[in-house]
Amino acid sequence: RGALLISLGAVVGCDEGVKVSTFGFDPEDSTKCIQRALDSGLPEIVLDRQATPWVTKPLHGPWLLNPSATSMSVNWITREKCAAGIEWREKGAADWSRRWGVLYGKLDYSKDVHTFHLDGLKPATEYEYRFLSTVDQYNCAYVQTCVGRETYSFRTLDPAKARYTCFFTADIHGSLRLGGDEMFGRTGAKDADLYFFLGDNVNDNMNEPRYYVTTGFLDDVVRMWGMSKPTVFVRGNHDCWGRHATEGWAEYFARPDGRGYYTVAQGPALFVVFDMAEEYRMRSAAGREVQAAYRAEQLAWFRALKASEQWKKATFRIAMCHYGTRTGAGNFKETRAWLRDELVGANGVHLFLCGHEHFYARSLPHDKEVFHNARYDRPK
Repeated sequence: RGALLISLGAVVGCDEGVKVSTFGFDPEDSTKCIQRALDSGLPEIVLDRQATPWVTKPLHGPWLLNPSATSMSVNWITREKCAAGIEWREKGAADWSRRWGVLYGKLDYSKDVHTFHLDGLKPATEYEYRFLSTVDQYNCAYVQTCVGRETYSFRTLDPAKARYTCFFTADIHGSLRLGGDEMFGRTGAKDADLYFFLGDNVNDNMNEPRYYVTTGFLDDVVRMWGMSKPTVFVRGNHDCWGRHATEGWAEYFARPDGRGYYTVAQGPALFVVFDMAEEYRMRSAAGREVQAAYRAEQLAWFRALKASEQWKKATFRIAMCHYGTRTGAGNFKETRAWLRDELVGANGVHLFLCGHEHFYARSLPHDKEVFHNARYDRPK
């Protein structure tokens, strides 16, 4: 009874098979009906034919990443691996633009996690988007293109926006379901333009990220703001550990350039995101070699950024990393050293934000001391 077989198409001739329609059918959205069938514990259920296709919302998502004045990444997870696409348009426009997930000139039926990087957008403009799908060509629930009935929206960043609010948190360790609503309400985060997670987002590691990423925080991000406002996820040490750390991060937090370090700019602020990409306990000689090269790559990129007009014109330069310049042991000391040296000075940052220590602390300009609140394990 540990396995569950779902057959798409005609009714399967099986004594134990139960039609999903037994649990209900809604031509507009059968998500809850199918979920009731999945939760029934039956050894076999059958997705039987109806007069119209079975339509569901995404299993997880959508969530927005990589915001800029001219681009946005849209991500979601479907209940089946399928060919997926997206349509988008300026709000109020008559016509939609359309893009399909394609691999070497053919529809890509191999994924259930879908990412589309939309570019060429207009700054400070609201866009609507909706999803397309066609289920695996060898196991079809429908052969015509299914256009999603839900229409979502987002707004591209505004280079001229002088004042706005950002929400920051760190080290939630998969507990957003427990405290997210409280944080969201007490901080006034519903009015924020941008949301930042400063690392250690997963409970402990990236073993089975589908579960720990979605139920740990991503589903609640989507529920509270993620469908219409973008989130920046900084990678922490726990996000770098586990069997699926590499492909898991790349799959759920994909970037068009494949890099974990980048900038986000709106109005007078330039946000700089650093990526630690820690190898777990540094057991691999190859991993140490790759990490050293990645660290050098980030340093060269940051030095070039500091020489750019974008850097010079930014009124507020705000850098962030999971580890701070005074925190993080082991091999991170090398990164910490150049990070500290490069961030300070006349051409440095105005604010540096980090996580890792699990308590609020701050260091003031021109002061070598660190001021912090009492910790749960250090009450004095």
